[in-house]
Amino acid sequence: MLFAVKTTVFSLLVAAAIPALVVNQQGRAPASDTLPFELHLQSLNISPLTKLQDAKHAHLRVVFNSELTLKLESSELSIAANTSRLLDQKILIDPLWIKDNTLEFRIELVEHGALFDQVVARCAQISKSLDEYNRSYQCTLPGETTPFLTYRLGRQGSVPPKTLAMGL
Repeated sequence: MLFAVKTTVFSLLVAAAIPALVVNQQGRAPASDTLPFELHLQSLNISPLTKLQDAKHAHLRVVFNSELTLKLESSELSIAANTSRLLDQKILIDPLWIKDNTLEFRIELVEHGALFDQVVARCAQISKSLDEYNRSYQCTLPGETTPFLTYRLGRQGSVPPKTLAMGL
């Protein structure tokens, strides 16, 4: 009888401990989930047949959630047909910019003007389900087939599985 009581008490303790262990294991995030997200601007390629006009003074800027604008200081560009440039610029994404596992952003190619700056090209994106997979994008100008900008959004240091073509 004493053995049956001890066995029952031991069984109840083990049964109570198992859910607690399982909950703790499920609550733990893998190391890759703790890595921050980054936007990696990879390259700029202007087609020889582009309709863009030449510009000697331009830059890239990124706007997050229609409110936070980052001008990439090291991205002074000259825009001309048949131009290619490796950008390799990475922007660390603040977790506060991510709302409901979604990040809204746009990348703009801006030409400096005498009186004001003019947006020459824009790649607008709403990237949903960020924690599910990384993405690589190609952005094309209206009426053109050659992508002028390639970029990636994903966990810092991760390799993208596929490229999605995105038009303006």
